[in-house]
Amino acid sequence: MSRTIVVRAGDCMASLAKSHGFRDWRTIYDHPDNDDLRGRRPNPNHLHPGDEVVVPDKEQRVEERSTGARHAFVVRGAPTTLRVRLRGMHALRYRLEVGEGVYEGAGTMVEHDIEPDEEEAMLHVWLADTEAPTITWRLALGQVDPIEEDSGAKRRLDNLGFGTSRGQHIDEATERAAAAFEQAEGAEPIGALTDALKQRLRRAHDEE
Repeated sequence: MSRTIVVRAGDCMASLAKSHGFRDWRTIYDHPDNDDLRGRRPNPNHLHPGDEVVVPDKEQRVEERSTGARHAFVVRGAPTTLRVRLRGMHALRYRLEVGEGVYEGAGTMVEHDIEPDEEEAMLHVWLADTEAPTITWRLALGQVDPIEEDSGAKRRLDNLGFGTSRGQHIDEATERAAAAFEQAEGAEPIGALTDALKQRLRRAHDEE
């Protein structure tokens, strides 16, 4: 029997799928009972606390094969990829630590497949040939609200380096951050979380 769960902070479709025994998050996300959810949350990585997700029953798959022989079965699932773009800097090298995994590379894009239920990562970046990293960030995975929410817009402004207060409250810090972002984008600095600003934030934060 299908059941409805309420999204908590840090949840995304991939982590919910793993916690409920599904290898592919699309089995849940694409289910007809979640049509309304998909309409409100087009990005499965950005759910909002309080959203309701219908988890369907798991369907048993039966394959007919002859006995007395070996058969190979391939289990497919949708990977969970962590992507971090280093805007305005080019790392001579970086080290990403997620759970038991350690990944190293260089350049402006950090991109690696991770376990879907990881909640935290450490990113060390070297901008010079030194022993110690130039910058270290603690990444709270799954903590970015959907762009439709003001809290999601504020977190994206913060992640892009414009700084703002956390939570839903719109204050002077939020207005200054929004205006600075608009100016950097070549737009009129209005300083409000308008739909147009949120779309620019989505492109700059989620797509670039």
